[in-house]
Amino acid sequence: MILFIALSLLLALCLVFLYIFFRLGPILTAFVAKVYASCVFTSRRNPASVSQGELALVPFVNVNIDKEARKVTASLGGFFSKTAVYKPGTGCSLLLGSKEEDVTKNCLDKDQFFTTPPQQLRLHAKEQDHVVNLRQLEQAFDYAFHQPKKVNTRAFLVFHHSTLVMEKYAEGFDAQLPQAGWSMCKSVINALVGILVKQGRLDIHAPVNLWPSGDLRNQLTIHQLLQMSSGLGFKEKYLGRTDVTQMLFDSPSVADFVLKKPLKYPPGTFWDYTSGTTNIISFKLREILGASYHNFPYQELFAKTGMHSAEMECDANGLYVGSSFMFASAHDWARFGLLYANDGVWEGERILPEGWVDYSRQPNPAAEMGRYGAHFWLNAGEKDHPEKRFWPSLPNDLYYASGFEGQFVMVIPSHSLLIVRLGQTLRKEDYDMEGVINKVLKAFKD
Repeated sequence: MILFIALSLLLALCLVFLYIFFRLGPILTAFVAKVYASCVFTSRRNPASVSQGELALVPFVNVNIDKEARKVTASLGGFFSKTAVYKPGTGCSLLLGSKEEDVTKNCLDKDQFFTTPPQQLRLHAKEQDHVVNLRQLEQAFDYAFHQPKKVNTRAFLVFHHSTLVMEKYAEGFDAQLPQAGWSMCKSVINALVGILVKQGRLDIHAPVNLWPSGDLRNQLTIHQLLQMSSGLGFKEKYLGRTDVTQMLFDSPSVADFVLKKPLKYPPGTFWDYTSGTTNIISFKLREILGASYHNFPYQELFAKTGMHSAEMECDANGLYVGSSFMFASAHDWARFGLLYANDGVWEGERILPEGWVDYSRQPNPAAEMGRYGAHFWLNAGEKDHPEKRFWPSLPNDLYYASGFEGQFVMVIPSHSLLIVRLGQTLRKEDYDMEGVINKVLKAFKD
C-alpha cells in the first residue's frame, strides 16, 4: 500500500513536471533568446554581464550567440529552440515561425533622421543660488544605489529646471549605453499618439474600428486605450504562461493576440492595466501611417529631441511592441522626460500638441487613488481626497513612466524636478523609490 502511494505520488510529480516543462518551456526559451539578443546587439553589452544580470536565474537554458549574423538561439534540454535576430533601427525580434528574411526586411537607417551628432547633456553640479545642498543630494544618490536589499541600480540622474545637477552609474554602465525601458515604452507611444493628434491625423475619441462591422469592441477609442479602460479580457500577470507572456514571447503578432480577446467590461468603465492595449494602439498607428510607420518615431520624436540611442523593437510581423520593447541611454530617457517637463516643447519647437501633457496626467476616474492617466502613472490621489495616494509623502503632481525591474522617468512640476532611475531590481516593490525621492526633495529648497 505504501509502495503504491509512493509510486502514485512520483507519477503525479512527473506529470506536473512535464506539464510545467512543456507549457512554460517555449515561453522561457523565447524570453532568454530575446533578452540576450537585445542586451548584446541593441544595448551592445558583454554577454557575460547579461548572464550574470538579467538571466542569472535561468543558467540551465542553452544559449548560442552568433555575433556575425547578429542572432541568438536558446533551447532547454534540446527542446523549444527559439531564435531572436537583430535588425538595425528596429531592434531584436523573435522569429516564432517566421522566416528570417521576412523579419530582417524591417531594417532602417535611423541615422538618416539625425542632422547633428549625439550630444551629451551637460552636468551643472554646483550650489546654485543656495537652491541645492549637494551633500544631501549625494546622500540621496547613495541611497538610490545602496538600500537594505540588493537593488542593482544602474543609472540615477536628477535634473532641476531642466538642468542636469547630478548623475551616477554602476560599473559597466554609463550615460550613453542603451538600456531597456520595458513598460516605459508605453509612455513613448503616448508621445507618438500626441504627435499624430497635433498633425490632425488622429482623433483619440473616435472609434478605432479594428474589428468586423457590428462588433461591440469597435466602440473602443484611443483615449480609452491610453487610460487602460479597454474592457478587454486581458490579464497582466507575468508568472507562468499568461496573456502577457504569450503575447510577448509566443506570438508572431502581438496585436493579433490581443485583438482576439473578448470584451469583459463595457469600454471606458473599468480600469485594468494591460500591456495588450498599447499594442492595439501601435497597430492602429501602423494603419494610419502605412509605409512611414517605422520611420515615424525617429523622424518626429527621437531626431527632434536628440535621442540618438533610442530604438523601438518589433515583433515578427514588423509591429513596434509599444508595450514593452524599447532601449535608450540614460541621457536619452532623460531627454524624453524633459520633453514632458517642458510641456511638450523642445528647444523652442512644439513637439506635442498644446495641452497634451496636461491631458496625459489627468487621472482616469476609474483608476484607484488617481494612479493612472494616459499611459503615465500618477500620484494624484483620490478625487476630493488627494491625501489618499500611492506615495502619500510625495507631491500629488508627480507623474512618471515606469517599467519592469524598476525603470522610472519621473517629473515633479511643483519642484521643477526630473528624476531618472534605471536598473535591474527583479521586484519593483523591493526598491524604495518613495524614500529615494524624499531624500532628493530634501536636497532642494524650492
